[in-house]
Amino acid sequence: MIVKSQGGGLSIAVGESKFSAGPVDANSSPVSNARKQISSSVSRLRRLAAQHPLSARVRSKLAGALIRQIHLTDAGQQRDLELKDLVQAAADPARPIAVEPESAGAIYVWSVDESTADAVVPGSPGAAPVCVYGRAATIAKLRELGGGGD
Repeated sequence: MIVKSQGGGLSIAVGESKFSAGPVDANSSPVSNARKQISSSVSRLRRLAAQHPLSARVRSKLAGALIRQIHLTDAGQQRDLELKDLVQAAADPARPIAVEPESAGAIYVWSVDESTADAVVPGSPGAAPVCVYGRAATIAKLRELGGGGD
């Protein structure tokens, strides 16, 4: 999820990331699976924007998920206030939540296959843009995430 402050409330878009050992392009199976997952997630998230008796429970789960993600980041003091506001907005039923259309999200596909080329494919109307990362970019990112550096 991509969560941002918007007009005193929250804006939520959906991003999806996939990993493949095989060749990947913007029309391959990992991309179509990611599109289906984004569509499903956007559909389920729309209940966050609805006012109903169980919305407090759903919002509480969203606030908890945000807190867990915040603990995984190294935000720094300036960003701490912004993150705190996101959690408070998620938990407060009086603050609106806008669920963005699928086109506001993004799809990231990482492949270790030699034939996969780095590519950015803008989203067609109603669809999220796709970023494909080939072998070199994927391995570099895995090393970075693993703390392996070079």
